[in-house]
Amino acid sequence: MNDAAQKLNRKYWNDNDGQDTDRISRPEGPVLLLGISQMMDMAELLNALPPRETADLLVDRCLNSREPSLIIIHAPTFKSEYLRFWDNPAGAPVAWIALLYSILSCGIYIQHTADPKVSSLDLPRAFYVYRNNGAVALAKSNFATPGLYKVEASILYLGIEYLQSNDHKTGLPMLLSIVSRLAIMMGYHRDPQLYHLQISSFEAEMRRRAWLVLITIDSVLAWHTGLPRVISQSLGDVRRPRNLLDSDFGPETTVLPPSRPADEVASNIVYMSAMEQMLSVANEVGDKASHPSLLPERTLELNVKLENTKSRLPSILQLQSPEIRASDDETVIKQYCLEITYQRARCILHRHYLTALYPEPHRGLRSVCVDAARQVLTLYSELFQVLAKTHNQQLAWFGASRSNSDCLTAAMVISLEVITQSKNGRTVGITPQADLIELLKASQISWRSSPRPSSETLKAAGIIGTMLDLLGYGGAGPFLASYGAQEGQQNHRESTETFLRSPSMMHDILTGDSALEMFDWALWDHEMQYLSAVEN
Repeated sequence: MNDAAQKLNRKYWNDNDGQDTDRISRPEGPVLLLGISQMMDMAELLNALPPRETADLLVDRCLNSREPSLIIIHAPTFKSEYLRFWDNPAGAPVAWIALLYSILSCGIYIQHTADPKVSSLDLPRAFYVYRNNGAVALAKSNFATPGLYKVEASILYLGIEYLQSNDHKTGLPMLLSIVSRLAIMMGYHRDPQLYHLQISSFEAEMRRRAWLVLITIDSVLAWHTGLPRVISQSLGDVRRPRNLLDSDFGPETTVLPPSRPADEVASNIVYMSAMEQMLSVANEVGDKASHPSLLPERTLELNVKLENTKSRLPSILQLQSPEIRASDDETVIKQYCLEITYQRARCILHRHYLTALYPEPHRGLRSVCVDAARQVLTLYSELFQVLAKTHNQQLAWFGASRSNSDCLTAAMVISLEVITQSKNGRTVGITPQADLIELLKASQISWRSSPRPSSETLKAAGIIGTMLDLLGYGGAGPFLASYGAQEGQQNHRESTETFLRSPSMMHDILTGDSALEMFDWALWDHEMQYLSAVEN
Protein backbone atom coordinates (compact mmCIF):
# COMPACT_ATOMS: atom_id res chain seq x y z
CA MET A 1 0.00 0.00 0.00
CA ASN A 2 2.91 2.35 0.68
CA ASP A 3 4.14 1.77 -2.89
CA ALA A 4 0.68 2.63 -4.18
CA ALA A 5 0.61 5.80 -2.13
CA GLN A 6 4.01 6.80 -3.48
CA LYS A 7 2.86 6.23 -7.06
CA LEU A 8 -0.24 8.30 -6.42
CA ASN A 9 1.88 10.95 -4.77
CA ARG A 10 4.00 11.33 -7.86
CA LYS A 11 1.01 11.55 -10.17
CA TYR A 12 -1.68 13.34 -8.18
CA TRP A 13 -0.58 14.58 -4.76
CA ASN A 14 1.56 17.38 -6.18
CA ASP A 15 -0.76 20.31 -6.80
CA ASN A 16 2.07 22.73 -7.56
CA ASP A 17 1.94 22.15 -11.28
CA GLY A 18 1.13 25.70 -12.28
CA GLN A 19 -2.53 24.90 -12.86
CA ASP A 20 -5.49 25.98 -10.76
CA THR A 21 -6.97 22.50 -10.49
CA ASP A 22 -8.51 22.83 -7.04
CA ARG A 23 -11.49 24.75 -8.33
CA ILE A 24 -12.26 21.91 -10.72
CA SER A 25 -11.54 18.93 -8.51
CA ARG A 26 -12.69 20.19 -5.09
CA PRO A 27 -16.12 21.84 -5.43
CA GLU A 28 -17.99 22.57 -2.20
CA GLY A 29 -20.88 20.17 -2.64
CA PRO A 30 -21.90 17.13 -4.68
CA VAL A 31 -20.41 17.33 -8.17
CA LEU A 32 -23.56 15.98 -9.80
CA LEU A 33 -25.65 18.79 -8.28
CA LEU A 34 -23.24 21.61 -9.07
CA GLY A 35 -22.74 20.64 -12.67
CA ILE A 36 -19.81 18.83 -14.24
CA SER A 37 -17.37 21.34 -15.66
CA GLN A 38 -15.85 19.02 -18.23
CA MET A 39 -17.37 15.83 -19.62
CA MET A 40 -15.17 12.91 -20.63
CA ASP A 41 -15.73 10.20 -23.19
CA MET A 42 -15.25 6.53 -22.38
CA ALA A 43 -11.67 6.48 -23.62
CA GLU A 44 -10.76 9.42 -21.40
CA LEU A 45 -12.39 7.80 -18.36
CA LEU A 46 -10.38 4.63 -18.93
CA ASN A 47 -7.13 6.51 -19.53
CA ALA A 48 -7.61 8.43 -16.27
CA LEU A 49 -7.55 5.24 -14.20
CA PRO A 50 -4.39 4.61 -12.15
CA PRO A 51 -1.92 1.89 -13.17
CA ARG A 52 -3.17 -1.66 -12.63
CA GLU A 53 -0.88 -2.26 -9.64
CA THR A 54 -2.09 0.87 -7.87
CA ALA A 55 -5.73 0.18 -8.69
CA ASP A 56 -5.41 -3.37 -7.31
CA LEU A 57 -4.15 -2.08 -3.99
CA LEU A 58 -6.81 0.63 -3.68
CA VAL A 59 -9.62 -1.78 -4.53
CA ASP A 60 -8.37 -4.23 -1.90
CA ARG A 61 -7.99 -1.39 0.60
CA CYS A 62 -11.62 -0.42 0.14
CA LEU A 63 -13.22 -3.86 -0.01
CA ASN A 64 -11.21 -5.15 2.96
CA SER A 65 -11.97 -2.11 5.12
CA ARG A 66 -15.01 -3.66 6.86
CA GLU A 67 -16.92 -0.39 6.40
CA PRO A 68 -20.60 -1.31 7.08
CA SER A 69 -22.12 0.51 4.11
CA LEU A 70 -20.05 -1.58 1.69
CA ILE A 71 -22.50 -4.46 2.12
CA ILE A 72 -23.98 -3.18 -1.16
CA ILE A 73 -20.94 -4.71 -2.90
CA HIS A 74 -20.54 -8.49 -2.99
CA ALA A 75 -16.75 -8.48 -2.80
CA PRO A 76 -16.03 -11.86 -4.49
CA THR A 77 -18.34 -10.99 -7.40
CA PHE A 78 -16.91 -7.52 -7.87
CA LYS A 79 -13.35 -8.87 -7.78
CA SER A 80 -14.24 -11.35 -10.53
CA GLU A 81 -15.74 -8.54 -12.60
CA TYR A 82 -12.68 -6.44 -11.89
CA LEU A 83 -10.31 -9.11 -13.22
CA ARG A 84 -12.40 -9.47 -16.38
CA PHE A 85 -12.42 -5.69 -16.78
CA TRP A 86 -8.66 -5.55 -17.30
CA ASP A 87 -8.98 -8.08 -20.13
CA ASN A 88 -11.40 -5.79 -21.99
CA PRO A 89 -11.69 -2.33 -20.37
CA ALA A 90 -13.68 -0.84 -23.26
CA GLY A 91 -16.38 -3.48 -22.83
CA ALA A 92 -17.30 -2.45 -19.27
CA PRO A 93 -20.61 -0.63 -18.71
CA VAL A 94 -20.04 3.03 -17.92
CA ALA A 95 -22.08 2.64 -14.70
CA TRP A 96 -19.61 -0.05 -13.58
CA ILE A 97 -16.77 2.40 -14.30
CA ALA A 98 -18.55 4.88 -12.01
CA LEU A 99 -18.66 2.20 -9.32
CA LEU A 100 -14.95 1.50 -9.79
CA TYR A 101 -14.03 5.17 -9.46
CA SER A 102 -15.96 5.46 -6.21
CA ILE A 103 -14.19 2.37 -4.88
CA LEU A 104 -10.84 3.92 -5.79
CA SER A 105 -11.85 7.13 -3.98
CA CYS A 106 -12.85 5.04 -0.98
CA GLY A 107 -9.48 3.29 -1.00
CA ILE A 108 -7.62 6.60 -1.04
CA TYR A 109 -9.78 7.96 1.78
CA ILE A 110 -9.09 4.94 3.98
CA GLN A 111 -5.38 5.01 3.20
CA HIS A 112 -5.25 8.70 4.09
CA THR A 113 -7.22 8.48 7.35
CA ALA A 114 -5.36 5.34 8.45
CA ASP A 115 -2.01 7.13 8.35
CA PRO A 116 -1.59 9.24 11.52
CA LYS A 117 1.14 11.26 9.81
CA VAL A 118 -1.26 12.77 7.27
CA SER A 119 -4.77 12.08 8.58
CA SER A 120 -5.14 15.63 9.93
CA LEU A 121 -4.20 17.12 6.53
CA ASP A 122 -6.49 17.75 3.58
CA LEU A 123 -7.44 14.77 1.48
CA PRO A 124 -5.03 14.23 -1.43
CA ARG A 125 -5.95 15.57 -4.83
CA ALA A 126 -6.31 12.04 -6.23
CA PHE A 127 -9.39 11.55 -4.05
CA TYR A 128 -11.10 14.51 -5.68
CA VAL A 129 -9.99 13.50 -9.17
CA TYR A 130 -11.54 10.04 -8.80
CA ARG A 131 -14.61 11.47 -7.10
CA ASN A 132 -15.09 13.83 -10.06
CA ASN A 133 -14.51 11.04 -12.59
CA GLY A 134 -17.05 8.87 -10.78
CA ALA A 135 -19.61 11.67 -11.11
CA VAL A 136 -18.76 12.06 -14.80
CA ALA A 137 -19.24 8.33 -15.38
CA LEU A 138 -22.57 8.39 -13.56
CA ALA A 139 -23.79 11.31 -15.62
CA LYS A 140 -22.61 9.63 -18.82
CA SER A 141 -24.55 6.48 -17.85
CA ASN A 142 -27.75 8.54 -17.66
CA PHE A 143 -28.13 7.36 -14.08
CA ALA A 144 -31.62 8.85 -13.77
CA THR A 145 -32.95 5.94 -15.83
CA PRO A 146 -32.99 2.29 -14.64
CA GLY A 147 -30.00 0.14 -15.47
CA LEU A 148 -27.50 -2.40 -14.19
CA TYR A 149 -25.03 -1.15 -11.52
CA LYS A 150 -26.63 2.31 -11.42
CA VAL A 151 -28.22 2.14 -7.96
CA GLU A 152 -25.13 0.64 -6.36
CA ALA A 153 -22.80 3.10 -8.10
CA SER A 154 -25.05 6.00 -7.07
CA ILE A 155 -25.19 4.88 -3.43
CA LEU A 156 -21.42 4.51 -3.22
CA TYR A 157 -20.94 7.89 -4.89
CA LEU A 158 -23.33 9.36 -2.32
CA GLY A 159 -21.16 7.82 0.39
CA ILE A 160 -18.02 9.36 -1.12
CA GLU A 161 -19.69 12.78 -1.16
CA TYR A 162 -20.68 12.25 2.48
CA LEU A 163 -17.12 11.40 3.49
CA GLN A 164 -15.56 14.46 1.87
CA SER A 165 -18.34 16.84 2.89
CA ASN A 166 -17.18 17.02 6.53
CA ASP A 167 -19.49 19.73 7.90
CA HIS A 168 -21.04 20.85 4.62
CA LYS A 169 -23.78 18.20 4.25
CA THR A 170 -26.68 20.37 3.10
CA GLY A 171 -26.56 19.18 -0.52
CA LEU A 172 -26.57 15.50 0.36
CA PRO A 173 -30.33 15.14 1.04
CA MET A 174 -30.96 16.57 -2.44
CA LEU A 175 -28.60 14.01 -3.95
CA LEU A 176 -30.21 11.30 -1.84
CA SER A 177 -33.63 12.20 -3.24
CA ILE A 178 -32.35 11.56 -6.77
CA VAL A 179 -30.70 8.26 -5.85
CA SER A 180 -33.75 7.05 -3.91
CA ARG A 181 -36.08 7.87 -6.82
CA LEU A 182 -33.88 5.78 -9.10
CA ALA A 183 -34.02 2.88 -6.63
CA ILE A 184 -37.80 3.19 -6.35
CA MET A 185 -38.20 3.27 -10.16
CA MET A 186 -36.23 0.03 -10.26
CA GLY A 187 -38.39 -1.53 -7.55
CA TYR A 188 -35.76 -1.79 -4.81
CA HIS A 189 -38.43 -0.93 -2.23
CA ARG A 190 -40.44 -4.01 -3.19
CA ASP A 191 -39.41 -7.49 -2.13
CA PRO A 192 -38.20 -9.29 -5.26
CA GLN A 193 -39.64 -12.61 -4.12
CA LEU A 194 -43.14 -11.12 -4.35
CA TYR A 195 -42.93 -8.88 -7.40
CA HIS A 196 -39.89 -9.77 -9.49
CA LEU A 197 -39.78 -13.54 -9.79
CA GLN A 198 -37.36 -13.33 -12.74
CA ILE A 199 -34.67 -11.87 -10.46
CA SER A 200 -32.19 -14.42 -9.13
CA SER A 201 -31.87 -15.16 -5.43
CA PHE A 202 -28.45 -13.54 -5.41
CA GLU A 203 -29.58 -10.32 -7.09
CA ALA A 204 -32.67 -10.17 -4.87
CA GLU A 205 -30.55 -10.33 -1.73
CA MET A 206 -28.15 -7.67 -3.00
CA ARG A 207 -31.12 -5.40 -3.77
CA ARG A 208 -32.31 -5.84 -0.17
CA ARG A 209 -28.86 -4.83 1.06
CA ALA A 210 -28.83 -1.75 -1.16
CA TRP A 211 -32.26 -0.63 0.08
CA LEU A 212 -31.19 -1.10 3.71
CA VAL A 213 -28.11 1.08 3.16
CA LEU A 214 -30.19 3.71 1.36
CA ILE A 215 -32.79 4.09 4.13
CA THR A 216 -30.03 4.09 6.75
CA ILE A 217 -28.24 6.94 4.96
CA ASP A 218 -31.57 8.77 4.84
CA SER A 219 -31.98 8.39 8.61
CA VAL A 220 -28.37 9.44 9.27
CA LEU A 221 -28.72 12.60 7.20
CA ALA A 222 -32.04 13.50 8.83
CA TRP A 223 -30.53 12.95 12.28
CA HIS A 224 -27.54 15.16 11.56
CA THR A 225 -29.08 17.93 9.45
CA GLY A 226 -32.47 18.24 11.15
CA LEU A 227 -34.16 17.97 7.75
CA PRO A 228 -37.12 15.62 7.12
CA ARG A 229 -36.36 12.17 5.80
CA VAL A 230 -36.54 11.77 2.04
CA ILE A 231 -37.90 8.21 1.97
CA SER A 232 -41.26 7.53 3.60
CA GLN A 233 -41.03 4.83 6.26
CA SER A 234 -44.27 3.28 5.02
CA LEU A 235 -42.93 2.89 1.50
CA GLY A 236 -42.52 -0.62 0.17
CA ASP A 237 -42.46 -4.08 1.68
CA VAL A 238 -38.93 -5.28 1.07
CA ARG A 239 -37.63 -7.64 3.73
CA ARG A 240 -34.44 -7.14 5.67
CA PRO A 241 -31.44 -8.85 4.10
CA ARG A 242 -30.33 -12.08 5.70
CA ASN A 243 -27.34 -12.14 8.00
CA LEU A 244 -25.04 -13.76 5.47
CA LEU A 245 -21.36 -13.35 4.78
CA ASP A 246 -20.26 -12.83 1.19
CA SER A 247 -18.77 -16.32 1.29
CA ASP A 248 -22.21 -17.80 2.06
CA PHE A 249 -23.73 -17.09 -1.36
CA GLY A 250 -22.95 -15.87 -4.86
CA PRO A 251 -24.37 -15.39 -8.36
CA GLU A 252 -24.69 -19.14 -8.80
CA THR A 253 -26.83 -19.52 -5.65
CA THR A 254 -30.38 -20.67 -6.44
CA VAL A 255 -31.63 -20.96 -2.86
CA LEU A 256 -30.28 -18.66 -0.17
CA PRO A 257 -28.90 -20.39 2.95
CA PRO A 258 -30.57 -19.68 6.31
CA SER A 259 -29.61 -16.46 8.02
CA ARG A 260 -26.78 -16.75 10.52
CA PRO A 261 -27.82 -16.10 14.15
CA ALA A 262 -27.71 -12.36 14.83
CA ASP A 263 -25.76 -12.90 18.05
CA GLU A 264 -23.14 -15.11 16.41
CA VAL A 265 -21.07 -12.25 15.01
CA ALA A 266 -21.55 -8.47 14.82
CA SER A 267 -21.68 -8.55 11.02
CA ASN A 268 -22.20 -5.39 9.03
CA ILE A 269 -25.64 -6.65 7.98
CA VAL A 270 -26.71 -6.94 11.61
CA TYR A 271 -25.15 -3.59 12.49
CA MET A 272 -26.73 -1.66 9.61
CA SER A 273 -30.13 -3.14 10.40
CA ALA A 274 -29.76 -2.27 14.08
CA MET A 275 -28.58 1.27 13.34
CA GLU A 276 -31.48 1.88 10.95
CA GLN A 277 -33.99 0.74 13.57
CA MET A 278 -32.41 2.91 16.26
CA LEU A 279 -32.19 5.95 13.98
CA SER A 280 -35.77 5.50 12.87
CA VAL A 281 -37.03 5.87 16.44
CA ALA A 282 -34.46 8.57 17.22
CA ASN A 283 -35.70 10.65 14.29
CA GLU A 284 -39.29 10.23 15.46
CA VAL A 285 -38.19 11.42 18.90
CA GLY A 286 -36.45 14.40 17.34
CA ASP A 287 -39.52 15.30 15.29
CA LYS A 288 -41.90 15.13 18.25
CA ALA A 289 -39.54 16.71 20.79
CA SER A 290 -39.17 19.79 18.59
CA HIS A 291 -42.73 20.79 19.48
CA PRO A 292 -42.82 22.80 22.73
CA SER A 293 -46.35 21.53 23.39
CA LEU A 294 -45.18 17.93 23.84
CA LEU A 295 -47.05 16.55 26.85
CA PRO A 296 -45.25 14.57 29.57
CA GLU A 297 -47.52 11.60 28.83
CA ARG A 298 -46.42 11.57 25.20
CA THR A 299 -42.80 11.88 26.34
CA LEU A 300 -43.21 8.73 28.41
CA GLU A 301 -44.76 6.89 25.44
CA LEU A 302 -41.85 7.81 23.19
CA ASN A 303 -39.40 6.84 25.90
CA VAL A 304 -40.98 3.38 26.10
CA LYS A 305 -40.69 3.02 22.32
CA LEU A 306 -37.05 4.06 22.45
CA GLU A 307 -36.28 1.65 25.29
CA ASN A 308 -38.06 -1.22 23.52
CA THR A 309 -36.08 -0.61 20.33
CA LYS A 310 -32.82 -0.69 22.24
CA SER A 311 -33.77 -3.82 24.15
CA ARG A 312 -34.49 -5.64 20.88
CA LEU A 313 -31.01 -5.01 19.51
CA PRO A 314 -28.90 -8.18 19.25
CA SER A 315 -27.02 -8.77 22.48
CA ILE A 316 -23.70 -8.69 20.62
CA LEU A 317 -24.38 -5.02 19.77
CA GLN A 318 -25.38 -4.01 23.30
CA LEU A 319 -22.63 -2.05 25.04
CA GLN A 320 -21.57 -4.01 28.10
CA SER A 321 -19.72 -2.99 31.23
CA PRO A 322 -15.93 -2.73 30.75
CA GLU A 323 -15.15 -6.00 32.51
CA ILE A 324 -17.28 -8.07 30.09
CA ARG A 325 -16.92 -5.91 26.97
CA ALA A 326 -16.23 -7.54 23.59
CA SER A 327 -12.59 -8.28 22.89
CA ASP A 328 -12.47 -7.01 19.31
CA ASP A 329 -12.48 -3.25 18.92
CA GLU A 330 -14.51 -3.29 15.71
CA THR A 331 -17.50 -4.71 17.58
CA VAL A 332 -16.95 -2.30 20.47
CA ILE A 333 -16.97 0.67 18.07
CA LYS A 334 -20.30 -0.47 16.65
CA GLN A 335 -21.67 -0.80 20.18
CA TYR A 336 -20.54 2.73 21.01
CA CYS A 337 -22.16 4.18 17.88
CA LEU A 338 -25.50 2.57 18.71
CA GLU A 339 -25.33 3.54 22.38
CA ILE A 340 -24.49 7.17 21.55
CA THR A 341 -27.46 7.32 19.17
CA TYR A 342 -29.73 5.96 21.90
CA GLN A 343 -28.43 8.28 24.62
CA ARG A 344 -28.63 11.36 22.41
CA ALA A 345 -32.27 10.52 21.62
CA ARG A 346 -32.97 10.20 25.36
CA CYS A 347 -31.33 13.56 25.93
CA ILE A 348 -33.34 15.33 23.22
CA LEU A 349 -36.60 13.73 24.29
CA HIS A 350 -36.31 14.99 27.89
CA ARG A 351 -34.44 18.26 27.45
CA HIS A 352 -37.52 20.52 27.73
CA TYR A 353 -37.79 19.52 31.39
CA LEU A 354 -34.52 21.29 32.14
CA THR A 355 -35.90 24.75 31.44
CA ALA A 356 -39.60 24.50 32.31
CA LEU A 357 -41.55 24.01 35.51
CA TYR A 358 -43.53 20.79 35.80
CA PRO A 359 -45.46 19.18 38.66
CA GLU A 360 -43.57 16.90 41.02
CA PRO A 361 -44.48 13.59 39.27
CA HIS A 362 -42.62 14.72 36.13
CA ARG A 363 -39.52 16.28 37.66
CA GLY A 364 -37.68 12.98 37.42
CA LEU A 365 -37.60 13.48 33.65
CA ARG A 366 -35.02 16.20 34.23
CA SER A 367 -32.63 13.70 35.77
CA VAL A 368 -33.13 11.40 32.79
CA CYS A 369 -31.99 14.17 30.45
CA VAL A 370 -28.91 15.01 32.52
CA ASP A 371 -27.97 11.35 32.80
CA ALA A 372 -28.30 10.89 29.03
CA ALA A 373 -26.16 13.98 28.35
CA ARG A 374 -23.53 12.75 30.79
CA GLN A 375 -23.52 9.38 29.02
CA VAL A 376 -23.08 11.00 25.58
CA LEU A 377 -20.01 12.98 26.65
CA THR A 378 -18.51 10.01 28.48
CA LEU A 379 -19.15 7.62 25.59
CA TYR A 380 -17.48 9.92 23.08
CA SER A 381 -14.39 10.22 25.27
CA GLU A 382 -14.21 6.44 25.58
CA LEU A 383 -14.80 5.95 21.84
CA PHE A 384 -11.94 8.31 21.01
CA GLN A 385 -9.66 6.26 23.28
CA VAL A 386 -10.54 3.11 21.34
CA LEU A 387 -10.01 4.81 17.97
CA ALA A 388 -6.67 6.24 19.11
CA LYS A 389 -5.10 2.77 19.25
CA THR A 390 -2.59 2.30 16.45
CA HIS A 391 -4.25 -0.81 15.04
CA ASN A 392 -7.59 1.01 14.91
CA GLN A 393 -6.47 3.91 12.74
CA GLN A 394 -8.15 2.36 9.72
CA LEU A 395 -11.39 2.17 11.69
CA ALA A 396 -11.34 5.88 12.51
CA TRP A 397 -13.63 6.61 9.62
CA PHE A 398 -16.39 4.70 11.42
CA GLY A 399 -16.68 8.00 13.26
CA ALA A 400 -16.99 10.06 10.10
CA SER A 401 -20.75 10.10 10.53
CA ARG A 402 -20.63 11.65 13.96
CA SER A 403 -22.06 15.11 14.35
CA ASN A 404 -20.66 17.72 16.67
CA SER A 405 -24.25 18.49 17.66
CA ASP A 406 -24.27 15.16 19.55
CA CYS A 407 -21.59 16.51 21.83
CA LEU A 408 -22.69 20.15 21.95
CA THR A 409 -26.32 19.45 22.83
CA ALA A 410 -25.15 17.19 25.65
CA ALA A 411 -22.67 19.83 26.80
CA MET A 412 -25.38 22.50 26.84
CA VAL A 413 -27.60 20.23 28.95
CA ILE A 414 -24.76 19.78 31.44
CA SER A 415 -24.18 23.56 31.46
CA LEU A 416 -27.85 24.23 32.21
CA GLU A 417 -27.73 21.71 35.03
CA VAL A 418 -24.66 23.45 36.46
CA ILE A 419 -26.54 26.76 36.39
CA THR A 420 -29.53 25.21 38.15
CA GLN A 421 -27.37 23.72 40.89
CA SER A 422 -25.50 27.02 41.31
CA LYS A 423 -28.74 28.97 41.73
CA ASN A 424 -30.24 26.46 44.14
CA GLY A 425 -27.03 26.17 46.13
CA ARG A 426 -27.35 22.41 46.27
CA THR A 427 -27.28 19.30 44.11
CA VAL A 428 -30.73 18.85 42.60
CA GLY A 429 -29.73 15.97 40.36
CA ILE A 430 -27.88 12.71 40.73
CA THR A 431 -24.49 14.15 39.70
CA PRO A 432 -22.70 16.81 41.82
CA GLN A 433 -21.83 20.10 40.15
CA ALA A 434 -18.08 19.58 40.49
CA ASP A 435 -18.32 16.29 38.62
CA LEU A 436 -20.29 17.93 35.83
CA ILE A 437 -17.64 20.64 35.40
CA GLU A 438 -14.88 18.04 35.27
CA LEU A 439 -16.89 16.14 32.67
CA LEU A 440 -17.09 19.24 30.46
CA LYS A 441 -13.35 19.85 30.79
CA ALA A 442 -12.53 16.23 29.98
CA SER A 443 -14.85 16.33 26.99
CA GLN A 444 -13.23 19.50 25.69
CA ILE A 445 -9.78 17.91 25.80
CA SER A 446 -11.11 14.68 24.30
CA TRP A 447 -12.61 16.39 21.26
CA ARG A 448 -9.53 18.53 20.72
CA SER A 449 -7.28 15.47 20.77
CA SER A 450 -9.59 13.35 18.60
CA PRO A 451 -7.77 10.50 16.79
CA ARG A 452 -9.06 11.96 13.53
CA PRO A 453 -8.97 15.76 13.87
CA SER A 454 -11.39 17.75 11.74
CA SER A 455 -13.14 21.09 11.74
CA GLU A 456 -16.05 19.34 13.49
CA THR A 457 -13.93 18.19 16.42
CA LEU A 458 -12.24 21.59 16.70
CA LYS A 459 -15.61 23.33 16.69
CA ALA A 460 -16.89 21.06 19.45
CA ALA A 461 -13.79 21.60 21.59
CA GLY A 462 -13.87 25.36 21.07
CA ILE A 463 -17.55 25.78 21.90
CA ILE A 464 -17.30 23.63 25.03
CA GLY A 465 -14.41 25.86 26.06
CA THR A 466 -16.64 28.89 25.58
CA MET A 467 -19.34 27.29 27.72
CA LEU A 468 -16.82 26.73 30.49
CA ASP A 469 -15.61 30.34 30.20
CA LEU A 470 -19.14 31.73 30.45
CA LEU A 471 -19.90 29.48 33.42
CA GLY A 472 -16.78 30.81 35.14
CA TYR A 473 -14.78 27.58 34.94
CA GLY A 474 -12.64 28.30 31.88
CA GLY A 475 -8.97 27.58 31.44
CA ALA A 476 -7.62 24.18 30.56
CA GLY A 477 -3.95 24.94 31.16
CA PRO A 478 -1.31 24.42 28.47
CA PHE A 479 -3.76 22.67 26.20
CA LEU A 480 -5.73 25.87 25.69
CA ALA A 481 -2.56 27.84 25.08
CA SER A 482 -1.31 25.46 22.41
CA TYR A 483 -4.71 25.40 20.82
CA GLY A 484 -4.85 29.17 20.51
CA ALA A 485 -1.26 29.43 19.33
CA GLN A 486 -2.20 28.19 15.89
CA GLU A 487 -3.62 31.14 14.00
CA GLY A 488 -5.86 29.11 11.69
CA GLN A 489 -7.41 27.20 14.56
CA GLN A 490 -7.82 30.37 16.59
CA ASN A 491 -9.66 32.10 13.76
CA HIS A 492 -11.79 29.00 13.35
CA ARG A 493 -12.61 28.97 17.04
CA GLU A 494 -13.66 32.61 17.00
CA SER A 495 -15.92 32.11 13.98
CA THR A 496 -17.74 29.14 15.49
CA GLU A 497 -18.25 30.53 18.97
CA THR A 498 -19.79 33.84 17.96
CA PHE A 499 -23.33 32.80 18.74
CA LEU A 500 -22.34 32.11 22.37
CA ARG A 501 -19.87 34.98 22.79
CA SER A 502 -22.08 37.72 21.32
CA PRO A 503 -25.08 39.13 23.21
CA SER A 504 -27.91 36.64 22.90
CA MET A 505 -30.42 34.84 25.06
CA MET A 506 -28.18 31.77 25.29
CA HIS A 507 -25.19 33.94 26.22
CA ASP A 508 -27.22 35.68 28.93
CA ILE A 509 -28.49 32.39 30.34
CA LEU A 510 -24.99 30.93 30.58
CA THR A 511 -23.72 34.07 32.32
CA GLY A 512 -26.71 34.10 34.67
CA ASP A 513 -28.28 37.28 33.26
CA SER A 514 -31.49 35.60 32.06
CA ALA A 515 -33.89 33.11 33.61
CA LEU A 516 -33.38 29.47 32.68
CA GLU A 517 -36.99 29.29 31.49
CA MET A 518 -36.08 31.66 28.63
CA PHE A 519 -33.84 29.08 26.96
CA ASP A 520 -35.10 28.27 23.45
CA TRP A 521 -34.27 24.76 22.22
CA ALA A 522 -35.63 25.56 18.76
CA LEU A 523 -33.10 28.39 18.50
CA TRP A 524 -30.38 26.04 19.73
CA ASP A 525 -31.25 23.47 17.05
CA HIS A 526 -31.17 26.22 14.44
CA GLU A 527 -27.67 27.21 15.56
CA MET A 528 -26.51 23.59 15.45
CA GLN A 529 -27.79 23.25 11.88
CA TYR A 530 -26.06 26.51 10.96
CA LEU A 531 -22.76 25.31 12.40
CA SER A 532 -23.06 22.07 10.43
CA ALA A 533 -23.46 24.05 7.22
CA VAL A 534 -20.56 26.46 7.75
CA GLU A 535 -17.83 26.00 5.18
CA ASN A 536 -14.43 24.95 6.46
